[in-house]
Amino acid sequence: MNYSVGTPPVQILGIVDTGSDIIWMQCQPCKDCYKQDRPIFDPSTSRTYSTIPCVSADCLSASHTFCNFNNGKRCAYKVTYGDGSTSEGDFSWDTITLTFSTKNVPVAFPQTVIGCGHNNYGIFGEQSSGIVGLGIGAFSLAGQLKPKIGGTFSYCLTPMYEGDAKPSYLHFGDSGEVSVEGAVSTPLIRNIARPSMYFVVMEAISVGSKRIEFPRNGSQAILGNLAQQDILIGYDTQRNTVTFLNTDCTSEL
Repeated sequence: MNYSVGTPPVQILGIVDTGSDIIWMQCQPCKDCYKQDRPIFDPSTSRTYSTIPCVSADCLSASHTFCNFNNGKRCAYKVTYGDGSTSEGDFSWDTITLTFSTKNVPVAFPQTVIGCGHNNYGIFGEQSSGIVGLGIGAFSLAGQLKPKIGGTFSYCLTPMYEGDAKPSYLHFGDSGEVSVEGAVSTPLIRNIARPSMYFVVMEAISVGSKRIEFPRNGSQAILGNLAQQDILIGYDTQRNTVTFLNTDCTSEL
């Protein structure tokens, strides 16, 4: 997704990840970074950027932070993903700017908690500058926007491998609600072992006219991005529900 960071705003392209709860992008000075197409964000050029001190509540309450005593007692972060990819750097505050399609005007969210990654390793792709976590944690983009625009968001992923690829859609707030005929909802379940992730109870899956029951042995499966194509998926973190609707994601919703 496209968003902007800093003052003046610098455009960032981040990979959306509903399984993690931190926003980060590559930052200068980049000690060990992967190659990206766009210029790497330089926090020294932003008038609203500041590092988070170790004694801050934001630093103390996050699960992936530690105190960097060698760098002025700054709050540092390190996240590791399931494929072994990692990001490490300064836990920071800056202004994030989003453009909402309903009004087509930029809206600034000051003092958003972000990770300024100086050591980043993994297969992130040269087009992306980092990760936009949309998980259930307080420091994901959804978690930080919740007090301001509500805890509702939805997205619709267009087919990835069609020749004339069209953009996917991500909606927040009232426009993120999925309350139309044909939509089905199920409760979100908290998992203490993986507090950033959204879980549901899977009872069965239907293939054609055949229904296949899921064993109730506590095993877990991931609904990946390919399986989510052409499905409007809405999350309501206040009611703790997730809603699904089969649809054509190439048409604007």
